[in-house]
Amino acid sequence: MKRGTGKNGEHLYPAFPYSSYSLLKTSDVRDLWAYMQTVPASATPSKPHELKFPFSIRLAVGGWKFLYFKPHEFVADATKSAAWNRGAYLAEGPAHCAECHSPRNALGGVEAGKEYAGAPNLEKGGRFASNITPSKDGIGDWSEQDITDFLKSGTDKCFNEPEGMKDVVASTSKYSDEDAVAMGVYIHALPVKDGNGKQKTC
Repeated sequence: MKRGTGKNGEHLYPAFPYSSYSLLKTSDVRDLWAYMQTVPASATPSKPHELKFPFSIRLAVGGWKFLYFKPHEFVADATKSAAWNRGAYLAEGPAHCAECHSPRNALGGVEAGKEYAGAPNLEKGGRFASNITPSKDGIGDWSEQDITDFLKSGTDKCFNEPEGMKDVVASTSKYSDEDAVAMGVYIHALPVKDGNGKQKTC
């Protein structure tokens, strides 16, 4: 969870978003493990990786980590409110919002300075992960409450139900009201970043 390594010390592929999970408090990771121990085992076997060369070389993931993985536990910003800090912890860590909503370079690293500005969602065959900064092609006309309501209901301020967010909302809808509000506070305060004009939600 925090170092991107398997039980035998092997490098894990960053499709598992440990770049974000590294921010989690160790106590929270232990709580997650305690919960996962209660989940019934699945009889469906894991599928093998189907990566093409050179991405099929697991050792090369170590090089990727050297370039793009900077593990560090979340540190609160004393100049911000308690709600903003809680929202930052949730969005940057367990919710890993930037992992999908940021463009990546040819090696799969998030493009510096473009976090949250929107990106192609490769798993959806050409759909886009929206720009969720308060820009004109993002969610500039959304209020903190609009964001909070979306995280809880999955319906945006234009009464759309974005297809690509269903799995995410299945999780965020279970957030406490306080945590959902905190996420709304943090995302609403993100710095404005222009995307490519294709991501606007409504």
